[in-house]
Amino acid sequence: QRFREGFSLIPAADEYAKHHNGEELARMGGWLMAAELIAHDIDLSFAPVLDKGHQCKAIGNRSFGEDADTILRYSTAYMQGMKSVGMATTGKHFPGHGGVIADSHLETPYDERSDIFEQDMAIFKAQIDAGILDAMMPAHVIFPNYDSQPASGSEYWLKHVLRQKLGFKGLIFSDDLTMEGAAIMGSPAERGAQAMKAGCDMLLMCNKREAQVEVLDNLPVSTVPLADALLKKQSFSLSDLKLSHEWKAASEAMKRLTS
Repeated sequence: QRFREGFSLIPAADEYAKHHNGEELARMGGWLMAAELIAHDIDLSFAPVLDKGHQCKAIGNRSFGEDADTILRYSTAYMQGMKSVGMATTGKHFPGHGGVIADSHLETPYDERSDIFEQDMAIFKAQIDAGILDAMMPAHVIFPNYDSQPASGSEYWLKHVLRQKLGFKGLIFSDDLTMEGAAIMGSPAERGAQAMKAGCDMLLMCNKREAQVEVLDNLPVSTVPLADALLKKQSFSLSDLKLSHEWKAASEAMKRLTS
């Protein structure tokens, strides 16, 4: 959780499945997270994580579970909560980051499996088919049985699989291109150029100011029509939000889960 001071504490994603009313709690968690961000005039949170399992150091308890059915149940409820208050959803990290131990913040992971379509990616496909995902974020993971480039910079994964095979029509965000997992694609400007060529609509450069300047100086800046669809659908103040029955109920429920 990036925002803490002045915000309700939200439990880790794997917490919801531990409770008999976990789906309702997940819906409330998604609603509360989105509502408080919107009240602070923030349009979008890159959520939820749809990755499978807890072995990966980069994912951990951000995963809703270790099997597809659990992840689908609780991520769906969480996204329903987000969308009910007017926030778009972003599934990550396509086609699945959970099958590697390495942390893509620190290095480029290699996933040697040949059954990614039947395993991790099946979760993304199901949510695309359900029409609940507005945007997607690919992983800085290389799947050598399919392509030599990280999914975040791979035309195979983004254009052939995500767009053509799965029919995804939403926005594609790169993951943070200042992460070490993206370094295999070259300099910051080269990473950005490769991600755009691969099919990313928007680039994230979350750290390292010099890298951000390099990208802005070397890559074309263009408008993305799809981006308007991701803006928040309503506005309200934090004081008005905290007067609502739904905020009080969700806030109390999350307090019980995080205490």
